Amino acid sequence: MRRIWRAALIRHPRDVTACRMTLRWYRRDRRMAEGRALLSRLYPDATENPASALMMLHGLAELHAESALDSIVTGCLSRNPDAPELRNAYVHHLHARARYVSALRVLRGIPAEQVQFDPAFLQDLGRKAALLSTLTPDPEADAVPHVIRALARLCPPLPADWAKARVSFLSGTLGPGGAERQMTRIACGLFGDRPVDVILRRADPGGETDFFAPDLIRAGVPIYRLGELPATVVLPMRVRQLVDLLPQTLQSDALRLAGHYRHTRPAAVYLWQDGAVLAGALGALLAGVPRIVASFRGMPPVQRPELLRPHMASAFPVLAGLNRVRLTANSTPGARAYEDWLGLRRDAVAVIHNAVPPVASISPKAPSYWRGIHRASPACHLTVLGIFRHDRNKRARDWIEVAARLLRDRDDVRFVVLGQGSDHARNLQRVRDLGLATRIFLPGLCRDVPAALARSALLMHLPRLEGSPNALIEAQAAGVPVLCTPAGNAAQIVGHGETGLLLPRADRLDIGETAAILATLLADPQRLTRMGEAGRRRCRALFDLDTCLARTRAVLDGFQMTTRRMPSP
Repeated sequence: MRRIWRAALIRHPRDVTACRMTLRWYRRDRRMAEGRALLSRLYPDATENPASALMMLHGLAELHAESALDSIVTGCLSRNPDAPELRNAYVHHLHARARYVSALRVLRGIPAEQVQFDPAFLQDLGRKAALLSTLTPDPEADAVPHVIRALARLCPPLPADWAKARVSFLSGTLGPGGAERQMTRIACGLFGDRPVDVILRRADPGGETDFFAPDLIRAGVPIYRLGELPATVVLPMRVRQLVDLLPQTLQSDALRLAGHYRHTRPAAVYLWQDGAVLAGALGALLAGVPRIVASFRGMPPVQRPELLRPHMASAFPVLAGLNRVRLTANSTPGARAYEDWLGLRRDAVAVIHNAVPPVASISPKAPSYWRGIHRASPACHLTVLGIFRHDRNKRARDWIEVAARLLRDRDDVRFVVLGQGSDHARNLQRVRDLGLATRIFLPGLCRDVPAALARSALLMHLPRLEGSPNALIEAQAAGVPVLCTPAGNAAQIVGHGETGLLLPRADRLDIGETAAILATLLADPQRLTRMGEAGRRRCRALFDLDTCLARTRAVLDGFQMTTRRMPSP
């Protein structure tokens, strides 16, 4: 679809729908830089021409590139103050971003007969701008962080039933990702000694986004869909006025969560991944939840712009300053990166490393998908495994090219990637084009990952950016050596030269060099065996599930953790 919309936009560069849909697909495919480059090529005169600036506004809004959008539009308006269509569109955009005072100022530059808003909208904008002005003198202010500050004063934490210490998790989905896998493990682990529930912001019952739901159901953990929770909650007038300053979707989600939290009375809410933090924290503040814990996974959105959303940069530091809020990350590099982004003191973000449970015994009978792979490649007695999404960040295409390079010289090795993603179909076609469909296998999502690890000689992982990848931990726990880039926390997870090898850098990948290193590893079975045993020992020492649960309980219950630093690689 991205190609279809892009072709439409190239033919009709002034078509707003084509522009928005094209750039929306670029964001979904995590190709933000390419999207911005396309806009720059199509509208090089955007700072001078209001019509081009209008198209840039629509495109950059889809990419959530707020700073660039503001710079281009305000620059164009300074040169073209009489540009009513651009002004109207910018007013609408600023209103949606909860920048009401800014929107009112831009509106005042439009002649009355060219204003495109009805009286109700104008009255609402004036009321919100006036209320926001009582919270801050900043004429460019985003209302969300100021609402958070005010709610923290007006909605003090209620006494919690610490005997029960109920925990309510909030996440986007239960899809087949590393963060979702960890959240499921922790929720199931905590359920043994306290009440736990999980709320999902997006859900597709029985679909890919419910991949880990069966695990929670087997453990008895209740699952709620945010959209099915009632959005009605009684609030004092002043609090209701503040809530009305929030953007509509954020407001609706916060009210649904507040009602649920008031009913269930959790001692703590546990908000997983950046996208869940604002709605979850606002709902918890409204309900008087005494403990709010945010779990950041990977690197901050400033390094992964496809994940950046409005209000994050302005509101996260305000949340971090509240006594009842605790921020956590799953790696030391990730924690330090969030502190740098948000301007927080060192160690403001606590580190709770990912964990794996003890490796269960593996059935001698291979799963059906694996039997099919084996039948298609009977001469291969070594398997190189990949466990990742098919996208540009994970370098799925480069992984295939490394495999193809090695297969020029080896006829006894197969390559298998478990995972789906936006590039899966294109990568399947690439394998067919290479004539390697009986040597490189891309079966998609597979639930029985341990069975695949038990039948693999090595795991290869080549991402640009990472947090604390579960695949590396789980491979080593299963006695499988790894070859990976040093992205994210990889250098702390992998004992370089001991449990696997780290490539020289993560920002660039040399296909030939990587294939040569892989060939050297596969040529020494005894070394692979030694690395596998060392990996098991390392995971037992550093990524024990009981230790992870103990540190999680300490944060949720409000105690200061003693920082446990991981050894240098």
